[in-house]
Amino acid sequence: MGRLIELEKSDLAELGGVLLENRRTVRVEERINPYQLAFDQKGEPNFPYEKESELGMAEYRGMRSMWELARDGCKYVFWLSPPGGRSVYTEGRLVVGKVVNEREIECRGIPILETAERMLEMANRISKNEIREAEDLREQAIGVNFDGNLWDFCEKIFGMGEVWEAIKRGEDVVRKAEVVAVAAEAKELVMRRFGKVDAVNSILAGAMFERIMAGRGYQIVGGNHGGTNTGLLGGAFNFMFNEGRTTKITANGERLSWCEFCHQWYRGEHCPYCSRNN
Repeated sequence: MGRLIELEKSDLAELGGVLLENRRTVRVEERINPYQLAFDQKGEPNFPYEKESELGMAEYRGMRSMWELARDGCKYVFWLSPPGGRSVYTEGRLVVGKVVNEREIECRGIPILETAERMLEMANRISKNEIREAEDLREQAIGVNFDGNLWDFCEKIFGMGEVWEAIKRGEDVVRKAEVVAVAAEAKELVMRRFGKVDAVNSILAGAMFERIMAGRGYQIVGGNHGGTNTGLLGGAFNFMFNEGRTTKITANGERLSWCEFCHQWYRGEHCPYCSRNN
């Protein structure tokens, strides 16, 4: 399993999606990730995947099938990735896509807290051809055409009424914009601390980013679609950062904090030199 946050590889939109889909909250409607899935002329998706793994290739084939369905004239596509099976996922994922054209699909990525068997039942309610195994869902999206409201249709198939109501009200799009803005600020603080993020400091920088985001209300949970940098560092993390602040221990045991704005070490809870705290 890889890491959810790799700052040197992800742009702000990707970070926002990760922070939403893996957010620590019991409210699934707060974990919706709206995004655009685009394809080149050969059907290659702009979405990252693990080419070296069997699971990554299965999900890649699933995205390719979304492109094929869009190219064949489907108005809507559904892709389901169940928990368990060849994956280590503890919860499933559902992607609902509105086809804009054969090279662009407007998507919603949504956690779905159902068993693989239950997800298979849901898929077979909308598929023209019977799908026999839950694992087959990863590699084959389902395309449909119908008149009527997409989100009402989704509620009939998948339940989770609060999710579709949030989408109807546009709350998911607003929330994505908010988390991207907060992530931009957090990433700037990390870059001030490290100068650049590369393979050498990626875990430490990612942990600082995760801690800053947690302090702003966006704590993520690892163990499903990837681990956290904070988890990799374990207890050592608490000796280096405190609520997003860089800290150090002096020779006589005194704890000092680093101000990201005026670039000075200070004692206590607030920087005495920085205008932001005066």
